[in-house]
Parts: sequence; C-alpha cells; structure tokens
Amino acid sequence: MSEPAAEKDVVAEEPVTTEAPEEPAEEEPVVEQMPVAEETAAESLDTAEEEAEQEFVPLQNEQVDDEVPQPSIEPEKTSQTLQEPASKQVCGEDDEDAVKKKHHFAFYMGWFTLVFTLCSILLIAALFLFSGNPLFTTADDVELPNFTQMTREEVESNPAYASFKLQFEEEYNSEVEEGVIYDQSPKPPKKVKENSVITLRVSKGTEYVEIPDVSGWKRETAREKLKELGVEVLIRYEESEEDDPDTVLRTDPVAGETVQTGTTVSLYVSQADQSKSSNVPNCVGKTQSEANNLLLPLKLKVKVVTRDSSSPKGTVLSQSPQPGILLQAGDTVTLYVSSGEPEVPDVTETGHVHSWSPPDENGYQFCYVCLQTRKAPE
Repeated sequence: MSEPAAEKDVVAEEPVTTEAPEEPAEEEPVVEQMPVAEETAAESLDTAEEEAEQEFVPLQNEQVDDEVPQPSIEPEKTSQTLQEPASKQVCGEDDEDAVKKKHHFAFYMGWFTLVFTLCSILLIAALFLFSGNPLFTTADDVELPNFTQMTREEVESNPAYASFKLQFEEEYNSEVEEGVIYDQSPKPPKKVKENSVITLRVSKGTEYVEIPDVSGWKRETAREKLKELGVEVLIRYEESEEDDPDTVLRTDPVAGETVQTGTTVSLYVSQADQSKSSNVPNCVGKTQSEANNLLLPLKLKVKVVTRDSSSPKGTVLSQSPQPGILLQAGDTVTLYVSSGEPEVPDVTETGHVHSWSPPDENGYQFCYVCLQTRKAPE
C-alpha cells in the first residue's frame, strides 16, 4: 500500500511546466476595401471615382477576425456616394467661372471709368483754353474802343484792333450809309479781356424790293405778302361789277416796280356798286310810316309784324336785320310794330311769365327765362 503512495509523492515532486500561451503575433491593420461598383457604374463614373479615392479615408479594424470583413455599404449606395464629389466638383467649377467673370467685369469697368474721367478732364481744359470767355482766361484787361461810325475797312486794316476777335453782321439800314458800323456788342465804355469777341453790325444801306403782281388775290392775302417785303399797305376801294368783292384790282406803284422798304403801297380792292347796296337804318322807336320813309328810298322791301305791347300803336319795337347791315336792293327788312294793346302775360306751368326775344331772321323767338323757343306770331 506504501508504494503507490510513494509514486504519488514522486509524481508530485516533479516540476510542473506550464507552457505559456503564445501571444498573438502583431498583425498589420486590415484595411477595409470598398467593393468596386458594378462595371457599368464604374465606366460612367471613372473620373468621379478617381477624385473620390483621393478623398476616401480607409477604415482600420482594431480586432482581427478570422472571417473576411463584410462590406458595410451596398454597391448601389457606393455608386451614389461616389457621385457626390463629382457634383461638388462641377459646382466648384461654375463658382470659379462666375468669380472670373466678375473680375473681368470689374477690370473693364475700371478702365472705362478711367478713360471717361480723362476725357472729361481734357474737355474741361479745352473749354478753359479755347472758349474765349473772360472767366476762363488770364489775359490782360484792355479798354474797349468805340467802333460805331467807322467803316468795316477801317477796322480790319487797323493793327491796333488785332487783339480782338471781331465778328461782322451785315444788315439793311436805310438810315446809315452802306459799309458803316452802326452798333456793337459789348458797348463801350468798359474794359474787356484781350482776344475777346466783339460783334459789329454793319449797314448794307437801303433795301429795295420789287412789287409783286397780286391782282386777282384776296385783299388780306395780298396785304400779308406786301407786309413780308417790308412795305406799308394802304387799302383803297373801287366799285366793280365784274370782280367779286375784296378782290385786288391793282397796286400803286404797279407790279414790277422797285421801291425802298418802308414805302407805302396802295392796294386797290373791288366792292359792290354803292347804288345797288345800302346799310339798314335804325327804325326802332319810330312810327311805321317813318320807317317806311327810311327804307323805301333805299329800294328795300318792308314787312310789318304786329306785336301786343303797351307802346303807342304803330311804334316799331324791333327790326330784322339789325341796323348797319349792308343789304342789296330788293332785300327785305322786317319791322315789329306795336298793336297798342298790352300784352297778356303768358304764364307757364312753372309760374314765370315768358319774356320773348325779338324774332330772328327765320321768325323764331326764345324765352330769356326758360329758353323755350317758338315761332313768332304774325
């Protein structure tokens, strides 16, 4: 029984060697590779994938598994992810083009502004140098001569006046001899700058015009034509049965003659035969017999219309046409004569009494109050 115990002891005394577990060898970090998209997607996005791979950051696993890591992104999502940088790249190019365009616009606007400013400065400088305005010059002040009553030749030939810019204006003037200066601007006495502009008005002498032939023209048209030539017009009337009234018969001086401006030209105009026309006399207030004595000798016909009136019977209340109108022999004058009986008030529905106007040439009247019209009673 003791031996087995001894064996047991011997076995117990032997050193027990425990094999240390081998530490796992340090392995290189495994990089998760993104699965390649399908061939058709890769062909359409070659450029986008190259740019995306530069920005892609690989994932590292701290633990090593026996199994190959499974992709966490599906191919379809990968394709969508790869497309995003491409769109960003396009947007970036558009922004860059827009910035370049803005820079070009600002550059050209700057040049345009500079050129415009320089041109404005040159223009203002030219105004100061060449305008001749005393405000823009630094010339000395000189006394302004009196050029009136001098001839143009005398002024132009005198070197003393070479320091002025002389402008001559020639006009007709019947009161000043031809070639003589009769006005100037500015006027002396005063001081002006050297090289100042002086305007001198020179007489062209008396103006002569030729009388045009205006026979057969209407009076007013012929008068305006002669006025434009600078002559005065005097209207003279002559009786003529062959020509219409107000027709020019002739002129004096006659057509074609040359006269001085301001000369009076007589314009002879036709009018109706005075023996066959007359002005209507004023018959109002006269008796009917007195009115007949005025109208009948003028070879005018008389028409009498009776009106109720408180005026004495036979008194002319009104007439048509009015006094002063020119009538030809045989024309009719209507006399409105009082009946001597007071007029019965013509009361209307509105309560007013009609106040009738004298009849017009057609025999109608109107009320001054309500403007109602009516045919004048016989």
